[in-house]
Amino acid sequence: MDDDDEQQLQPMELSSQLKIFIFITEQLIGPDVESFVDKMKQLLMIFNKKTESIQFKFLMEDSLWKKYREEFGELKGTVKKLQLSVRDVRHFLYGNMNTRLFDTYLDAMNIHNGLSDDMDRKSRRTDERNIQYVLDLIFGVWKLDSMYSESVFECIYDFMKHHRRISYNRLLDALKSAAKKELQISDEENTDRLMGFDVLVEELEKLVG
Repeated sequence: MDDDDEQQLQPMELSSQLKIFIFITEQLIGPDVESFVDKMKQLLMIFNKKTESIQFKFLMEDSLWKKYREEFGELKGTVKKLQLSVRDVRHFLYGNMNTRLFDTYLDAMNIHNGLSDDMDRKSRRTDERNIQYVLDLIFGVWKLDSMYSESVFECIYDFMKHHRRISYNRLLDALKSAAKKELQISDEENTDRLMGFDVLVEELEKLVG
């Protein structure tokens, strides 16, 4: 092996960086927000500015940021504001369903009329109206059998909005449990949905109970 080959085989110097994300809550801030902000600044001074190997990033709900906007103003670049949108919840629910099995259900029940006729099935899965239509078939349109009651999807969205510490995975587990219970009961009153609202609420309440 000549000198050129040895030079080519020299190990590469790899740089690694550990990023630590801290989710800021009202409880974590405590009664003295100015003291908490000072501690954040000290943390950033020790790590983020003096070393590249460890970097701290902070996550905060948008509503909490608005409440303490003035106090956290200097840290704006290191704090990421989190927002929960209707689209996020809608696409999470739809993205975790077995679309192939559901297409079979639509064929068997002959209820494709609510989906766009000018789209193939793959395109339908990216259309917001079609996604909502599919979710309505599963959960029902209205909480009660009346157009004047609250939307079931809005109930799910409001639940996640008011319980932000509950992860999407836990929500998915609750929905799977509700679906399993629904298969064990026979409720002829729920002719407009696959999952009864009472069963859904029961499983959601277990997440905060």
